[in-house]
Amino acid sequence: METILDDSGLIQLRNKTIQINLLDKQRAFAEKSYWQFINIGIPLVLLALFGFGFTYWRKKKYQ
Repeated sequence: METILDDSGLIQLRNKTIQINLLDKQRAFAEKSYWQFINIGIPLVLLALFGFGFTYWRKKKYQ
């Protein structure tokens, strides 16, 4: 049974290497506008829908 203070586990973690996968630049440039829309457009659309919905709900509630 290993304990939290076991040094062998720490030594094994220190010896691990991490593989970093690089981006495919051609694919990244080809899909640039798609990801810009996903990351900028959709949150703005959701925020606008929430704002209009909340305003509509308040007008109906306090009419």
